[in-house]
Amino acid sequence: MPSSCATGPWRTTCCGGSATPATGCCCRPTTATSDTSRPTRTCTRGPRAPCCATTLGSGYAAIGFSFAGGSFLTKDAALDGDWKPVTVPAARPGMNEHLLDRVGYRDFCLDLRTVPAAARAWFDRARPVYDAGSTFIADPLPSLALGRAYDALIHLHRVRAADKLRRGASAP
Repeated sequence: MPSSCATGPWRTTCCGGSATPATGCCCRPTTATSDTSRPTRTCTRGPRAPCCATTLGSGYAAIGFSFAGGSFLTKDAALDGDWKPVTVPAARPGMNEHLLDRVGYRDFCLDLRTVPAAARAWFDRARPVYDAGSTFIADPLPSLALGRAYDALIHLHRVRAADKLRRGASAP
């Protein structure tokens, strides 16, 4: 975690020393000095959330996205190379997306800050997840505790890879 995430003598450290999004790392500010006049707060969102909340303020909300299968564009390296389509099968039992896809709605948005205790316990447990970002690792799938990583979640049954615009073309 970059030291710029916190101000003054405070720095952000992650529980267990892990700082990857897939771990659902719970981050907390700690002090590098003996100054204890500033209250300690525990950030229960993913590793980027403390940086964003510090910069954007208390109104910041981490919004996650999940899907139970389909295709999307990704790269071999985060900043290099061309976008290429990747297709993943329907989520398997044991994955976050598998259970989310079995609720009564095909596509939905959920405020994870307000879910009942039983649901909170389920969302706070790390499970395998399709993590489609700039890069995608299929084997092994990363694990993520959705409730510790996000304030809200958008779940889609299926996704389709975006169409590339030709040079000089405009969006419809």
